[in-house]
Parts: sequence; structure tokens; C-alpha cells
Amino acid sequence: MTLQEKVVKEAESFLNTPWHHEARIKGAGIDCGMFLLEVGEAVGAIPHIQPDHYPPDFMCHRNETWFLDLIMQYCDEVFEPPYLPGDIVMFKHGRIFSHSGFVIDWPKIIHASAPDKCVCYADISLPSKLSEREKRFFRYRESK
Repeated sequence: MTLQEKVVKEAESFLNTPWHHEARIKGAGIDCGMFLLEVGEAVGAIPHIQPDHYPPDFMCHRNETWFLDLIMQYCDEVFEPPYLPGDIVMFKHGRIFSHSGFVIDWPKIIHASAPDKCVCYADISLPSKLSEREKRFFRYRESK
């Protein structure tokens, strides 16, 4: 199984996990940042990372791009399609790129959604707040 396939399988194992700020327990609670970290760690793409506390609205009042910077340490940016299953999509929310999910079959993604109150699928081709946001794509680096 490729790393990309492992990412999709692990991400889907979180489906219906309730959204909870700063939580990272499958089935109990997770937010979009911790979702990215937990899946990445589970598939061996990143080490265990424990970010400092961040308020739920950090993206609205701060300019620090700590979440994006963290992703860029372990991923390569993908600048044009095709976006592959297992790729990370980052959405600009507030001032910075601060919301994330995994591509399942572009434009279908899976993400920890506060408005939906759980980890769920979303179709970015349909009109929504996410579909209108600026996006960047990343792919975990393969271990050597």
C-alpha cells in the first residue's frame, strides 16, 4: 500500500469523530489541525507533534502561519492538478491558511469540520464557504 493510500484509509477511519478544538482522539474528538497531525503520524509521515495552545479563532486575529509552516516541514507543495487521493488541501480562512483536509478524489475531501461538528466528506465543486476560499495543496514526503 502506498503512503497516499495509507493516508486516505487512516483519514476515513476518523469519519464521524466529533469536532473538538485541540482534541486528537479518534472517535472522541479532533479539530482540523490535529486531524492532519494524527493521520500523518499514524501513517509514519511525520513524528508526534504537540503544538502550543492556539485559540479557536487564531486565524482571525493573528498573522503567524505556524500551521502552514508546520505542514511545509513534512510536505511538498503541489502547484497544479492532478491532486491525488491523500494530498492535503489547505484553505485560507481569516488572515492565513488555517483549515485543512485530505483529498479523497478531488474535489471530494475529508476534513474535521466545526460547522458540521465532525469529521466528514465535503465536495469542493459544490458552492460553499470552502469552495470559495483560496487553496494550496501539499503531499507528504515519502520516507527514504
